[in-house]
Amino acid sequence: MRKVLTFLFLVLVINFIELSRAFEVGVSEDKINLNTGELKEIFINIRSEIDDRIIVYPKGLTTWMTIEDIGPIKANENKTIKFILSPFSDSTPGTYKVTLLFSSFKTGESKEKTLFITLLKEMNLLIKEVSISGEFKAGGNLYVNINIFNPGIKDVENILVHSRIISSQMNVIDEFYDTIDIKINETKKIEKRIKIKENLPSGKYYLEVLLFQKGNVIEKRVEEFFIEAQPKIEKTIETKNFLFGKRITINIKNVGNAIAYNESFSINFHPISTLSYKHLYGPKPEFYNNTAVWTFSAIKVGEEVIIEYEVDYTYILIVIILILLATCYYFYKLRSIVIRKTILKKKDNLIDIAIEVKNNTGKDVEKVVIIDRIPILFKIKQVLGPKPLIKSSEKYYELKWKLGKLKKGEERIISYKVQEIIKVEGELSLPGAEVAYSIANKTFTKRAGNVNVRF
Repeated sequence: MRKVLTFLFLVLVINFIELSRAFEVGVSEDKINLNTGELKEIFINIRSEIDDRIIVYPKGLTTWMTIEDIGPIKANENKTIKFILSPFSDSTPGTYKVTLLFSSFKTGESKEKTLFITLLKEMNLLIKEVSISGEFKAGGNLYVNINIFNPGIKDVENILVHSRIISSQMNVIDEFYDTIDIKINETKKIEKRIKIKENLPSGKYYLEVLLFQKGNVIEKRVEEFFIEAQPKIEKTIETKNFLFGKRITINIKNVGNAIAYNESFSINFHPISTLSYKHLYGPKPEFYNNTAVWTFSAIKVGEEVIIEYEVDYTYILIVIILILLATCYYFYKLRSIVIRKTILKKKDNLIDIAIEVKNNTGKDVEKVVIIDRIPILFKIKQVLGPKPLIKSSEKYYELKWKLGKLKKGEERIISYKVQEIIKVEGELSLPGAEVAYSIANKTFTKRAGNVNVRF
């Protein structure tokens, strides 16, 4: 009896030993390196000595880690499952520790495998911002700002940025390309001014930004915007000059996507240009004073209006030349007396003033009178030559010389001294002298320019 019990005990011990090593687990690699956006599979091999079901208890998994179910396994069967790693483009880089606990459903035996997964951001770029502003209408200007960020672990070169505007029917309206180099943690800004096509229909449109690296799309961003139904009038003016005038061509076009009603525009003319206006082509304007106004009841989508006119100064120039010739003839026949006032000398508070009169009329003149004025800031000290008649007012002393007759070509000089009675600083303008004279019982006057004195 004792021998039988011993035998049974040995059988149980042997079975227990066999059951304790009922399955084995192996992994293809336990230290894994991969990049964001990359897919990688780790193979796990399970072998069981008995019919069993192996259950996996993972610890440390993230949303981008997946492990397949083992399911039932037969005795002496080798079964392989996948541990799938598929990090997102914006997944956080670093080293992740994952523990996989395998447990036998029948025996309770367990085995543990630890994996270290290092996630790198080698070539990943992020389009952080795409903004659109401006005139959201046909023929308008849009301003696009694109911010691209490199959160990776090394500098990136030769990244192609392909931006395009597409319609809701996926038709490409416009596109442009840029090539950038971007360093670690650098944000690269791309700014574009886009001219919306003329007469583009209203509706929903998209700005699509694609980043290409070695021919592959590594990032994409789409922004939506809406084109309004509005007219847009563009006006261009071309001017061509000729000898005595200019020819103007005005081009008016509705580049919008709706009819423009009751449009008008105007051009202001110089009075002389108004007199010289000559219409050549297109709608005629209405003139209000010196303003030409063109009015249109409706301008259709894509319609173009051309206006052409000339401003010809030829006839006005002829009239001006005739007037100048007549004026020159008049002054030739009736030349005047020349009068000039000058400062001869200034010393301390004394000023020497001279008045020069010369008869350039070509004939004798009579009743010659010279009048000069001096501010009451000064005191008249000395007069050389003929003595003047002096009168005073609130502001000036008036000096009047009656010279009588001046012969043809005769020249007379009068001088006098004045003294400051009130201190003057800076610059003072003294009034110019005047001369009056008679020719054939006709009286004429001539005035000299003001004289500036610095104190």
